[in-house]
Amino acid sequence: MLREQRFRALKGSNSCSIKIQKAAETSDSELVLQKSKLEMIPTNVMYLRQLIRLRLDHNNFKYFPTELYLLPKLQELDLSDNLLTEIPEDIDRFTSLVKLDLQGNKLDDLPIASV
Repeated sequence: MLREQRFRALKGSNSCSIKIQKAAETSDSELVLQKSKLEMIPTNVMYLRQLIRLRLDHNNFKYFPTELYLLPKLQELDLSDNLLTEIPEDIDRFTSLVKLDLQGNKLDDLPIASV
């Protein structure tokens, strides 16, 4: 009942806000924000510390969203089909990431991990 009231209050909000709110309320481990015309990570995503999978494909990211380093449990990140041209040198700051999808971007090269 309370959840239904919250969603009614959000009815005028965009779909990203509703999806993020739902993930926060239900402690979902996956968030899908594909085809949302995003250029930046919505601030409230950073509070979803339980996220394991995050789909940000088919958006308008020009810069790699390094604020995602703050999601300690993130294992799968889909940034395919965006406008990325480079990946930050400190990509190894992801502590749990095992899958990163970058296909369909405008990447010239990838950073070389130090051995």
